[in-house]
Amino acid sequence: MTDDGREPEARRHRILVVDDERQTVSAVKHLLRRQYEVLGATRAKEGLVLLDDGPVAVVLCDQRMPEITGDAFFAEARRRHPNTIRILITAYADIRALVRTINDGHIFGYVAKPWSPEELEHMVARAVEHHEALESNRLLLLHTEELNRKLSKANDELRAFTHVVAHDLKEPLRTIAAYTQFLRSDLTPRRARTARPTSSASSAAPSTCTPSSTTSCTSPSSTTWTARGSPPISTGSCGGRSKCSRARSTTRAR
Repeated sequence: MTDDGREPEARRHRILVVDDERQTVSAVKHLLRRQYEVLGATRAKEGLVLLDDGPVAVVLCDQRMPEITGDAFFAEARRRHPNTIRILITAYADIRALVRTINDGHIFGYVAKPWSPEELEHMVARAVEHHEALESNRLLLLHTEELNRKLSKANDELRAFTHVVAHDLKEPLRTIAAYTQFLRSDLTPRRARTARPTSSASSAAPSTCTPSSTTSCTSPSSTTWTARGSPPISTGSCGGRSKCSRARSTTRAR
């Protein structure tokens, strides 16, 4: 938007007319002046200079010129500016040059002399549309190449980051694995030393004797307990039923 609040006008396409007849150049410029910015040249060299001076959408050139023919001019124009659309202005007598130019791919179309204004306007409009399509494809290709470069750079950075992360994680994992192996090797001998065979219930639980008021009891120990108030009798062991019986007889006699 401009300073006065109006929308800026879209840039008009530039059209170049190259013809050694000034009347033809003036007639084409007058016909197309409302839709396009029209440039004119009466010499081929002058036309090439105008092509190099700025972007030109469409160039029209007469086939018969004193310095150079139209198809030769288009060959040079195509080499310098391949996206500039080329239209040949020719007479029916130049049919061989026209066929040669078309076969070589130097031109988009041709206008036969004498040309009508409607035919020329229609041909130029089609050429401008083709030029816009070529420019859109060119810009899209440039944009795609730029995105590919950014994607390639991002992939390189991601690979570098992954390598750094993998290296940073590898060392702690190695340390943890080594410490775990150390703990396993240190605990295995301890478990072997603490594991002992269990004995039978009879050998593990020693027998005890409890004093009784009337009878005596025996145990594997060497002392025999008698009635209350009597001293213990050391026999070494009960020694069977006979020794226990004598202990009872002594108690009764007293």
